[in-house]
Amino acid sequence: MGEATGLTNSEAEELCEKSPDASTKDFIFQQTMYRIKDPRKSLPFYTGVLGMTLLQKLDFPEAKFSLYFMGSELLEGIVDSHFRYNKPKDKFSVLYQSSWQEVDADPLTTAEGMNAYTTGLTNSEAEELCEKSPDASTKDFIFQQTMYRIKDPRKSLPFYTGVLGMTLLQKLDFPEAKFSLFFMGYESPSDVPSDSSERTKWAMSRKATIELRHNWGTESDPDQKYHTGNADPRGFGHIGIMVPDVYAACKRFENLGVDFVKKPDDGRMKGLAFIKDPDGYWIEIFNANTVCN
Repeated sequence: MGEATGLTNSEAEELCEKSPDASTKDFIFQQTMYRIKDPRKSLPFYTGVLGMTLLQKLDFPEAKFSLYFMGSELLEGIVDSHFRYNKPKDKFSVLYQSSWQEVDADPLTTAEGMNAYTTGLTNSEAEELCEKSPDASTKDFIFQQTMYRIKDPRKSLPFYTGVLGMTLLQKLDFPEAKFSLFFMGYESPSDVPSDSSERTKWAMSRKATIELRHNWGTESDPDQKYHTGNADPRGFGHIGIMVPDVYAACKRFENLGVDFVKKPDDGRMKGLAFIKDPDGYWIEIFNANTVCN
């Protein structure tokens, strides 16, 4: 067997769908979710250190968890009593989950201790933990990318461009370390610079991109499999794509043979779905107005 190599630039371009389905033109990469142990530590970090804003907090008492939506810019756009979200095209929020049984509390020796494990933060407690005046040095910070490892770009590139309608923004190779990075996002192919150096700078300055890392040779290893975060030990959860019509999007996914974790009408949470990419990473498919209801 020869030495492992990555895709050439021309091979990568050939694998990408050049004319994505018209139904994907308004898809938005809106969120990344991962689980946190203690919001009393995480909220001060993301607001005070990174300068993010708490956009919304949603509680699910029956399932004993809370969701904290964080963004790297001040909240603008739609605000109502049910749900707050960013102006979709130029904002990107990140989603954190705190399971109430995982807070950093003392052993369960008293009723008060038990309560610390079985209830989440109140809204006022969450707001008090958040820095209201972030350091001025963070005002131009942007949440630019979410990275995860893929086994075979020959499967992943057609999925992210052909199924989800993304564009390959840039490909970077690191021969000494034997890996490649593929930056994906919802940008117009006509905006991609032709000069490689300019293309890299442009790709790295887009908001809401996915960085797919391919370690050369993994595609030929039958035992290679990445942890997706949704089995123990749980950490990373999913990315979220906001779509105009969840049911129409899922009908198309089904016709394309995409694997589902949850279809729109499965379970108690109606109107949203979860699909899998070729490596098994979860992708939430939702519409903000549906979530609002």
